[in-house]
Amino acid sequence: MPSPLRTPWVSSRIGLQLLCSQRLQSFGFLRQSSQGFTLVEVLVSMLVAVIFVSMTMQALVTSAMFRIAATQYDEAVSWIQEDLEAVVRQAAQYETTALPYSSLCAAQTSANGLAASFINDSTGGLGGSSATLGPRALGGKYYNMTRTATYTDSYDPFKVLYVTYTVIPQGETRPIANVRTEVIPHGVFKCP
Repeated sequence: MPSPLRTPWVSSRIGLQLLCSQRLQSFGFLRQSSQGFTLVEVLVSMLVAVIFVSMTMQALVTSAMFRIAATQYDEAVSWIQEDLEAVVRQAAQYETTALPYSSLCAAQTSANGLAASFINDSTGGLGGSSATLGPRALGGKYYNMTRTATYTDSYDPFKVLYVTYTVIPQGETRPIANVRTEVIPHGVFKCP
């Protein structure tokens, strides 16, 4: 019985492996273990390392930019919320002491209604339809906030006003935050 190492299939396989390894060595793909790296191999490995490091650095820079933009947006929204809370406090107290109810409840036109009166009243209301607040530093950059109040496009122009906030960097035109909300003067709730 022939030995398993001497079968024609195994010996031809070993011969094929030797032949392939000799061919690969002749083309420079395989080297003896005592040889060092070739210049091409070193350059390719350096190129791969440079590509990896540059992609990693680009990702770090991009994430830092997004983090700064998110911080500025969060601070802008907080600024809007502060002013909106002040407007809501004013609206909560507007015309609530009139007994039995405000004379503005009987307005014939929306320009004479509670919403318009709250916008234009300089003592108890907003003091005008538009106000610019700022500058204020948000995330290391200065911004202005514009508050615009209108009643004409609301679903009930006699009683409801829309307040729109826009936060824009100084010297630029593209806003970083826009908020539009409704405000109802609490004197409305006493109207018949």
